[in-house]
Amino acid sequence: MKQQQKGKRSIALPVTLILLVMSLMGNVLLLTKNINNGQRIAVQKGEVIFDRAKQSLELAQNMEGRMMELIELSPSDGTAQRLAARYAAIDLQHDGSSLKELMATAELQSEGALEGAGATTEAYIDNFSYERLFAIGNGAGALDESERKAIEELQQSFSELQRAISTFSFVGEGNKSFMIRLSSGYGWHDVATSIEAVIQQYTNSHN
Repeated sequence: MKQQQKGKRSIALPVTLILLVMSLMGNVLLLTKNINNGQRIAVQKGEVIFDRAKQSLELAQNMEGRMMELIELSPSDGTAQRLAARYAAIDLQHDGSSLKELMATAELQSEGALEGAGATTEAYIDNFSYERLFAIGNGAGALDESERKAIEELQQSFSELQRAISTFSFVGEGNKSFMIRLSSGYGWHDVATSIEAVIQQYTNSHN
């Protein structure tokens, strides 16, 4: 009887150890899977932020160039100027969402440090820029003094916006570690702060 009990104990111990090891291995595999999933999601979030920043820079560059072209058109050719303003307004309405989404994300991540950045950016795109360009585009005849000044102010704002966005670290494109850092707000909220400063300057002056 004692021999049987001893035999059972000698078998039970290795079986228990095997089950324990298998359980630990399962937990490790599950943890590894969760970490990999978390990293994949973080990379995707970082890529979204990167793409929005890139599109926002292209928007600022494009609009600054469009305003320069508009200014350089002959003042006597009001039809050409107004048509150019109308097309610029249409493109701004279509492409401006990238900057809105970028700043809304920055506001959400910063936990109060960039409070109101999303709404201010919407006001800049929709009211300060789009509505003024659309109104000029729908006017008639040569541009008056206030319309010319509005275009010059828009050109200046897009130029300053371009400089602010260009400080974003675009060299990190394709780097997974960089995308993970972006997803947590690391290394780009200072850029968002500079962008907001430009936007606030012009939206406040227009109110």
